[in-house]
Amino acid sequence: MGGVVLTLCHPLDYLGWLLGKAGLAWAYTATLGDLQLPVEDVAEIGLRFPNGAVGSVHLDYLQQPAEHRLEIIGTQDTFRWDNADGTLKVYRAGGTGWESFGPPEGFERHCMFLEEMRHFLAVIRGQAAPCCTLEDGIHTLEMAVQALASAGA
Repeated sequence: MGGVVLTLCHPLDYLGWLLGKAGLAWAYTATLGDLQLPVEDVAEIGLRFPNGAVGSVHLDYLQQPAEHRLEIIGTQDTFRWDNADGTLKVYRAGGTGWESFGPPEGFERHCMFLEEMRHFLAVIRGQAAPCCTLEDGIHTLEMAVQALASAGA
């Protein structure tokens, strides 16, 4: 165990926060690279959301340079977020082109990891409720396991 589906499953978390907890529609996994790993290094996962939206998640260990981005396409607007630089691009129907929004002024990527650790310590001390619940984690793990089973892994 420990291929892309189990180790890169964070999109399953944040898609749930954005669109509602998804159900698995289908999955495909493969070992395509020459990494000599005994696990899948590529996965495609199809999702269905409670609001009727459909989605797909691509995970891989192979792409160089590594990339992590999110695209949400609606009937009126399209949103594209790039983790590498934190930029969000928005295209609105009837608009004149893409609008681009960068991270807030003064944003430093490492600060979000420090905040995550501060929050974790506050949760341990009983001073805060977790942002991501145990139930959220269980749902994501269940989806990952379902994806592996659906793909025959």
